[in-house]
This record gives sequence, C-alpha cells and structure tokens, in this order.
Amino acid sequence: MARRRTDLDTLLDAWAVWLASGGDYLNSGKSMLAKMIDNHGHLTFGSGTGGPVDGIETLIESSVSALATTNGLAADILRLEYDAGFTWVLKRRGLRRYDPKYTTQSDKARLLKVSHRTYLRHLKAARQHVFDDLQLKRQRYV
Repeated sequence: MARRRTDLDTLLDAWAVWLASGGDYLNSGKSMLAKMIDNHGHLTFGSGTGGPVDGIETLIESSVSALATTNGLAADILRLEYDAGFTWVLKRRGLRRYDPKYTTQSDKARLLKVSHRTYLRHLKAARQHVFDDLQLKRQRYV
C-alpha cells in the first residue's frame, strides 16, 4: 500500500524541481565573489528560474545539508527518494547505473547497500528532520 501524499511531499517535490532548474546556490561550489564576477557585478543564484533565494526550497536545502552532517545516509536517501540532487549522491558514493524514473525504493536500498526496512527508517527520519526544521523556522518568522 502506498503512503498517502502530504503537504510535506508537495514541498519536497518543489525542492527537487528547484534543484533540477539550477536553484541550488548553497552547494554550487562558487563563492559569492565568483558569482558576482561571473554575472558582471550582479548577484544572482541558479539559472534565474529557481525562484527567490529565501524561498521554502532554500530552507529545505539548508535543512537537508545540515542533516547530512549528522546522518549522511538519511540525507542521501531523501535526495534519492525525491530525485533532488541525486547526482551528487551518486558521484560522492561512486555509484553508476541509476535511472530515477524506473527505480523502486527497494532498488534504491540495494544501491545504497541497506535493507528496504533501513531505507524506510532513514527516509522517515529525514522527512521528520525537514518537517521539524521547517516548523522551527516558521515559528521564528511568524
């Protein structure tokens, strides 16, 4: 039985689309000065289609990046599950032959050399981390 989609799924999907459109300014590998030089004195992020730099997508990316420092497997699983920056996961882990369109959760678990149950446990933890982090940030700004 498939898990029911939630508002968090919608936000995580938007995060994945944002990353795919070049909106990841946090991990682009360039300094702010390098970006200004490349853009002739103007500070822009991504391809220009990624939306505002203070949007929910950047908050999610920040949360997942923070999670990666304490639980890299959970962060990688979240990226694979939502196809959000999964190429970084593949490159960092030296993985090949991955097609996100035709890969099940079980396939992803095998790719990461964990059981399906472990995959689901880490996915749940990653989703909870992002949810809690967004709730905390929302309380700060409301």
